[in-house]
Parts: sequence; structure tokens; C-alpha cells
Amino acid sequence: MRYSDNNSYIHRKPGAAADIDSAADKTVDACDFDDTSDNLTAAQNALNADFDAWLAAQAAAVAEGGGCSPTLSNDWDNSYIDFCAGGSITITWTVTDICDTQTTTATYTVNPVPPLTLTQPADKTVDACDFDDTSDNLTAAQNALNADFDAWLAAQAAAVAEGGGCSPTLSNDWDNSYIDFCAGGSITITWTVTDICDTQTTTATYTVNPVPPLTLTQPADKNSRCL
Repeated sequence: MRYSDNNSYIHRKPGAAADIDSAADKTVDACDFDDTSDNLTAAQNALNADFDAWLAAQAAAVAEGGGCSPTLSNDWDNSYIDFCAGGSITITWTVTDICDTQTTTATYTVNPVPPLTLTQPADKTVDACDFDDTSDNLTAAQNALNADFDAWLAAQAAAVAEGGGCSPTLSNDWDNSYIDFCAGGSITITWTVTDICDTQTTTATYTVNPVPPLTLTQPADKNSRCL
């Protein structure tokens, strides 16, 4: 800009415009912050710390310049993203000087913990007599029945096939007791799948039809006389 006063000229350069660089978005998976302890508080704190680091890095990256002593601010409200639910926070950075204001935005996104999934296990019903061999050995028959129950229990644990979540674990409530071979009965097992954010359960029943009661027909007496 040029000013004239009695044929003398003074040249003044305008102040450089305030300048701002773009901030970078970031996307993370919540499960990346879950350690082996499945401690929700620790996982939330780790996620919060990562957000804080990203926020600080973007403030440095924005690198305001130009202008007259520009200042940088952002509109973060000090709230964090829930670890389990996930979500996103969009931050607006504003650089201001005496003559100008410019803004830029970036978003921090958390992919939520995937929902837990499990498959319904299958019930099973057996007849006790199917485990009795020709020896009629009660101990052997009971052991054979127990082994079949064990195989069923293991197969259902595999069939439940838990998925989703953050490193889910599967357990059941079997108390290590077996069904009596002769009396029969049933055992209902509850499987529980748990991760850092959720718990789901499912049940199945193993039933033993008892050995049918022995029956016999009363034979008939017979009297005979010699003539």
C-alpha cells in the first residue's frame, strides 16, 4: 500500500494472512486397547490416552503461521468416546489473529466392540440300556454312559462357537456329577460367553431314559393228585 504526503511516498506491506494446515483423521478399533485382563476401566483409559495423543499431535501439525501473533484453539468439550459403544469426535481447530480467522477439522473414530455371538447347543436324549454290553457289568455301563456325556459336552462347547467381542471366553456350569445309569435323569448345562463389554448365555440338556423296571408274570401253581 502506498501513501502520498507532499510528493513523498511511504510503502507499507500488509500483514501476512494467518495460515493453517489440515489436521489428519484417525480411526481405531476399540479391541486394540483391551489387554488380557479384560479390565474395562484400563481399556477405556488406554483409549482416552490415544485420543489425547492424537489431539496433541494435530495441534502441532496444524502449525499456524502468518498473521500477527496468531492463536490456535479447538472446540473439544473434554468428553471421550465410550469404549464399548464406539463413535466419533470431530474437532474444529481455529487460528485467529487481529485480521483473520481460519478453521480446519479432523475426526477421531472408534470402531465399537463387535457384538458377542454364540450358536445354540443341541439337546441329546439316550437310553441307558444302549450302554449295557453283554457282560451286564454296571460299572462298565456307567463308565460308557459317562464317556458319552463327556463327548456331548465337548461337542457342544465347540458348537457354541462364540464370536465377536474382544477375546471372548466360554465357560459352563457343569458340577462334574454324572447321571445314574439305572435311575436315569437329565443335566442342563448353561454355557456363558463373556468379554470385556458383554455376557451371553445359552443352555442345552442331556437326558438319560432310565433302565425300564424289570417285570415278570406270576407263574401259575399247579396241583396234581395220584388217582
